[in-house]
Amino acid sequence: MLNRNCSIRRIIAFILLTCFYLTTIDNLDFFAAEIPENSDPVEIVELRQEYVKHYRIDETNMRCVVSSERIHYLDDFGIYQEIDNTIVSEVSEVGGSKYQFTNKANDIRFYFSQEERIDTFPICITYKQFALKFSFEDKTLKQVDISKKELPSALQPLVEESNFICYMSDDALLYVYAATPRGLKEYIVLTDESAINEDFSFQIKTDGLSPKLEQNIVYFTDALGNNILEMGGFWAIDSAHHYTDKIFVTLDEQESEYNVKLRLDSSWFQNDSVTYPIIIDPSVMISGETSTKDACICSYTPNTNYYVDARLRTGRDAEYGVRRSLIQFDLPAGVSSSQVTSAYIRLKRQWGVDPLLRAYPIISSWSSSSVTWNTVPSTSTEMTSLSVDDGDDWFKLDVTDFARRWIAGSLINNGVLIKDMHESSEDNWTSLYSSDSSYPNRPEFIVNYTSGSTSSNLMRYYVVASLSEEDSTCVNQVISNASSLGYLASRVTYPTAQNVYNALPDNAFTVIHGHGSASRVQMYSSNGIYSYLYATDTSSGHVCLSNYATNALAQERFIYFAVCHSTSVAQVCYQKGAACTMGFHITVSNAEDYLYYLTYYFLQGYSISMSLALADNAFAGSDYAVSDALSPARSTNRDVFGDTSFNP
Repeated sequence: MLNRNCSIRRIIAFILLTCFYLTTIDNLDFFAAEIPENSDPVEIVELRQEYVKHYRIDETNMRCVVSSERIHYLDDFGIYQEIDNTIVSEVSEVGGSKYQFTNKANDIRFYFSQEERIDTFPICITYKQFALKFSFEDKTLKQVDISKKELPSALQPLVEESNFICYMSDDALLYVYAATPRGLKEYIVLTDESAINEDFSFQIKTDGLSPKLEQNIVYFTDALGNNILEMGGFWAIDSAHHYTDKIFVTLDEQESEYNVKLRLDSSWFQNDSVTYPIIIDPSVMISGETSTKDACICSYTPNTNYYVDARLRTGRDAEYGVRRSLIQFDLPAGVSSSQVTSAYIRLKRQWGVDPLLRAYPIISSWSSSSVTWNTVPSTSTEMTSLSVDDGDDWFKLDVTDFARRWIAGSLINNGVLIKDMHESSEDNWTSLYSSDSSYPNRPEFIVNYTSGSTSSNLMRYYVVASLSEEDSTCVNQVISNASSLGYLASRVTYPTAQNVYNALPDNAFTVIHGHGSASRVQMYSSNGIYSYLYATDTSSGHVCLSNYATNALAQERFIYFAVCHSTSVAQVCYQKGAACTMGFHITVSNAEDYLYYLTYYFLQGYSISMSLALADNAFAGSDYAVSDALSPARSTNRDVFGDTSFNP
C-alpha cells in the first residue's frame, strides 16, 4: 500500500516548478445533418475539457464541439462534470443564513431565500472558499413563481426554462436571477415610468473578499489582491431593443458591510422612443472566467462596448448603423491540423432577416471587454464562403482552412470578424445570440476530425484508491504536465478492472495509482466493492493482462504503476506491446510525487532514462523524500521494462 507524508510545502513546490492550467458545448443535435446515417454519436467522457466535448461518430470519425460558455466544472476529485444550473428546492445554511433554493451542479453556487419578508441577504453566492451575500436597501422581497413565457419578451432569450428564480419587491419591481455557468445574472424589470428610480442600492456582505471599484466595475478580491468575483458590465435594454450602458456605480463601506449604488442615465429613460418594460442588468460573475471572446461593434455608437450583451449584430439598421461582430474560440487540445476534415462556426438568429455572412481572420489582438467600432482590430483580406442556413435559425460559416492553420500555428488564432454582405440598407439587419445568451442558443465551434492519431494521444490517470487533498493536487499537476506534452489528458476515478482493461489499448500514456500485491492491482470503488486487475492469473472471472493479444498495447508509449509490488503487471504490459513500462517491487511511498518530477523532465525534452536520473536527484532533495526502503527514486526499488531512450 501507499504511505503518505502530507506537507503544505508540496503544493508550494508544485507551483514553483510548473504552471498548472486547465484546458477548456452543448447538445449534439445541431450537427445531425452531417452525422452518417444510422450512426449514434457517443461522447468520450475522458476527453472533456471546460468548454469542450469530443464525440465518436464512427470507427474513424470524431467531432469536437467547443462551446462559447463553460459546460463542465471540476469536481472535488478533479473530474469534469456537467454543469447543471437548474434551480432546485434544497434547504441550505451559509454563514448563519438559511436558504430554500440552489443551483444543482456547478463549482459556483447560488442560494436563494423564500421568505416573504427579507430583511437581510436573500441572495448568496459561494465560489471556492469565498462567499458574497447581498440584499436591497430599503426593500422587502417576496419570491414569486413566474414561467419563462410570462417574462418580458426581451428577457426570455436570456434565461433557460429552469435556471432562474423571481422576486417581487414591495414597490412592484420584478427581480429575476438566472444561474449561468460562470455567474449570477440579475435582471431588474421596470414595468412603467412609475418604477423609475434614479438609484438602485445593494447591501453586500462578504466572507474572505474585499470589494474595490475600478472603471465602473466592482471587483471582489481575496487577501492577496486577486480578483475572484466582479460586478460590472452594466446595461439596460427596453422592449424595442434600445440599449444603453450609461449606468454609473459608487461603492461605500458601512461598518462590516458595503453599499453598491447604481445611478441610471435619466435622459435615456425619459426618451420618447423608449418602450417599457425596461431590463437593467447588474450581474455578478467569476472574474476572467471565460475562454471565448465575443462582442459586436456599431458605427452609430463608435465608442460603446457590447461584450456583456446577449446579442451579436450584423447588417445595418437605423439605431446602430453598420453592425459587425467578433468572436474567438479556444482550439481543441490533441487534434492536429492534418486530422481536421471540416470546421464550422455556428450562430443562431434571434431576430431579423436571413443573414449573408462572411468571416475574416483577425490578425491583431483585441479584448471583448473593450473593443468598439473605433478600436476594431485589423483583419485579413481572406474570407470564408457565404454562410449557410443550417436549420432552426442556425447559420454556419465554413472555417476549415482557418482552423487547420490556427491549429498548425501558421495563422494566429485571434478569431474572426463577421459581417453581412449587405450593409447599405437599414432594413437589412440580424441579431444573433451571443455567449451571454441562454443554452442552447450560444455560438459553437465544431471541428470534425479523423481519429487515426487521436487514440495515440490519450493519457489517462486511473485513480483506484482513496486520495488525500495533497495527493489530488499532485495528480492534477501530473495531468497538467501531460497536457503540456500534447496528450489529451484526463483523470478517471474508481474505474473497475474491466474498465481499465478495455481502455488500455487506446491509450498512449497510462498511470494506474492505487494499491497492489505481487500479482494484481486492487481497484477500489466508492460503494466498497473491489475488483482486481491480474498480471497472469487467468482463473475464471479474473480480469487478466496476459489475456491481451500480442501487441495489443502497441500504442502505449509509457505505462506507470504508482502501485506497491507492481513489477509483474508492468512486465506483462511490456510483453503485450507497450514501449516502456514501470513498476515497483517494494511497498513504495510517494510514487505520484516522483511521477510529477518525471513528467516535469519529460517536458524539458529529456529521454525516459535521463528523466529518471534527474527525477531521482530532485525527489531525494525534496520535502517528500522517504527512507531508502520505500523510495521510488532508487533504481534498485523499481523495474523499468522496454526502451528508455526516447521522450514519451
